[in-house]
Amino acid sequence: MDIVWIAALALFWVALIVGVDGLLRLVRAKKEGRP
Repeated sequence: MDIVWIAALALFWVALIVGVDGLLRLVRAKKEGRP
């Protein structure tokens, strides 16, 4: 495989995990009634 392809895939997964984690934190904050 090409190094560039591997790097792009890794960046995609990192962004996906960070995005999901951020969404879960937002949902938890709303459930707790915090802004």
